[in-house]
Amino acid sequence: MKPVNADLLRPWTRFLKLAVVGRTVEVPDNNTLLRGLQSVAPDGISRGRFCWNNECGNCRVYYRLPGDTADRKGRGCCLVVKDEMTLTSLSTELKFALREVLKREPDAPVPEAPAPEPDEDPIPVPTFRTENRGQLP
Repeated sequence: MKPVNADLLRPWTRFLKLAVVGRTVEVPDNNTLLRGLQSVAPDGISRGRFCWNNECGNCRVYYRLPGDTADRKGRGCCLVVKDEMTLTSLSTELKFALREVLKREPDAPVPEAPAPEPDEDPIPVPTFRTENRGQLP
């Protein structure tokens, strides 16, 4: 694993503990979740299909902060990492980008997560009417 380019990170002073679906990792403080996860899995996150500007939804997560009883929904590109944050559910793209981390045996209990939402927002599919088209000669 190669280290992430330090120029990509905001200035930071310490590492924060974060639980990613039961696996504990340490990420730099004062950074977005997606950038922090890039420090843990530089190849996976760098090569993932992320827009980094809150448009694509590929970095969607469900998370809890200490003291929370219910999950919150957020996007890793704008969510600033907090100490003891727990990620309970990840988008398909994040699961793929973090596959090396997720291969490890869980070391923390995972709170019950909500039912995952579809990865794609439903887009209406156009329908075509074929009756009343006339017959071919």
